Amino acid sequence: MPDGEENNMVGFDDPPRDFAIAQQLPPSVIEHLRDGFAKFRDSPQTTVNQTTLQEYAPSEYTLSARAVEAVFVGLATDAEAEQISTGDRYADYTFRVSPQLAARTLDRQYVAALAIEEVTERSRKSAPDVSLVATLPDGVTLSEGDAVGAISARARDLVLGASDTVRIANPYFDADQRIVDDLASLPQRGVNLRVLTRETEDPGDDLIDALNTLHEGLDREGRSRLEVRDLYEETDWGRHKLATHAKLAIVDETSCYVGSANLTKTNLSANFEFGIIVEGAPATRTAAVFDDVFAAADPVELPLLR
Repeated sequence: MPDGEENNMVGFDDPPRDFAIAQQLPPSVIEHLRDGFAKFRDSPQTTVNQTTLQEYAPSEYTLSARAVEAVFVGLATDAEAEQISTGDRYADYTFRVSPQLAARTLDRQYVAALAIEEVTERSRKSAPDVSLVATLPDGVTLSEGDAVGAISARARDLVLGASDTVRIANPYFDADQRIVDDLASLPQRGVNLRVLTRETEDPGDDLIDALNTLHEGLDREGRSRLEVRDLYEETDWGRHKLATHAKLAIVDETSCYVGSANLTKTNLSANFEFGIIVEGAPATRTAAVFDDVFAAADPVELPLLR
């Protein structure tokens, strides 16, 4: 709008009925279109088509047919634009409209576009940080190798960085994996450890060794921070009914690993396993789901006996 000219445009006390313009065009372009119509605000009517809009737009910005159609939709909806000729596409139509009403409509759309831009930027900044992790078989080289971390290394980094609570859902363990020793160190240094696993009533040697590794060496206070639960049921005929199958490592409700790998040597060093590490709100929600399932599982008394 020219310098010194008072902006008499109407605000959001009477908001637009359609936000097509705000959703399609950046605020700066809408501002130029608004000012283009405002120059003729003393005229009762003006004719507008795709060429007219392009003249009002910034010189470096080319309006797409979709953008032109969005403007026409907004003008027809909120500025009472009257169609006076048609074409093969809506963008080829010509309309007659009050410049004052058109400028008012575009001013509202400008405000809406600023709001959309702000919300989009906030969403971008608050979007969860997601990284890819994998275990790869020998001989496999990734073309996008720098974008994928190793599950074993990244999971250990997560666990060692914990300050409050680590939640683990994992069906199978190997006690000789370094991450098991990392987990075992948590309660002794004041970090709560909750482990959800399976089949502890009839455990194999690997599960016994791993869970007892978590327990041994802890004093009474450390053991109060360690809780293991079992989610596993069989039918009356001895067949598998339900069990822990998820593989999760949730740290302080702010970071979590979600993937396919068990904490076993094969899964952490030889198989093709894949997962993601997520930071932010999704980790908090994952922790809440874990806690609900954990509460429904059976407490396990350690140490396990052979």
